[in-house]
Amino acid sequence: MLGDWVIRARERARGMYVMRLAYLLTSVGEQRKTFVVHEAALREFSPFFDKALTGEWKEARERVVQLPEEDPEVFDIFVHWVYCGKLPFSIDEHTGDIDAEYMELAKAYVFGEKLLSPEFQDRVVDVVVEKSRADRNHRHWMESCLGMDVVRYVYGHTLEGTPLRKLVVDIFFEYGDKTWLDGEIDVPQPFTRALAMHHLAGRVWDENWVYSSFRYYSAGEFSEF
Repeated sequence: MLGDWVIRARERARGMYVMRLAYLLTSVGEQRKTFVVHEAALREFSPFFDKALTGEWKEARERVVQLPEEDPEVFDIFVHWVYCGKLPFSIDEHTGDIDAEYMELAKAYVFGEKLLSPEFQDRVVDVVVEKSRADRNHRHWMESCLGMDVVRYVYGHTLEGTPLRKLVVDIFFEYGDKTWLDGEIDVPQPFTRALAMHHLAGRVWDENWVYSSFRYYSAGEFSEF
């Protein structure tokens, strides 16, 4: 059954967005890539945009929102989700750079936090979980999935208790190989602590553990990791 958020997105795509042409210019990144997006769409799925476009704020008067510090590719992922109800990632196809895809997803999750959009963050979690399941059978899984640069990004841009941190730790615990930590690498101390706690707890491996994406939703309960 389709979630309410998907139904809302499709109804607006067919109806209100067509009838009410209230476009909004969004300038993203240092190179100022411009996106033209329906105002109602952004306000529906992001309290950040809703507040920015309300009252006497400059953005509300000029109909332009500046996001100079954000990645245009990440913003494009959010816009795609708003209009299509899904993220632009293929679960079954491999581009050859699995780690880069996980980095994009990590950035999208962090961006969702800035937008105050837990629905978007939860959809990112769904994709990470599904990709980890599919990529586990890929021949380059051990060499290229969830590189330490992704781990460092997640721990460098999220707070303690963030569900994405827990998901990263669980993926390493369930699927990881000691070669992932070989060499002179900078490993975040909170990550190694959380990973060690998992091992000390002696939890039995269960492939369904990571596959239950709802455990990592922003609206759900999660541990200190």
